[in-house]
Amino acid sequence: MKRPAPVKNAVAKELRTPKYRARVVRNKKAYVRKGAIRAESDTK
Repeated sequence: MKRPAPVKNAVAKELRTPKYRARVVRNKKAYVRKGAIRAESDTK
């Protein structure tokens, strides 16, 4: 199995912690409410 780049790995690890999980989910919901088009450009 190939290992991803360390930076990506660290970010992924941080986002996987419960504290960040909640924030990410909340942000996604907020973006969806503001409008799908805006959310798409921000997540790309």
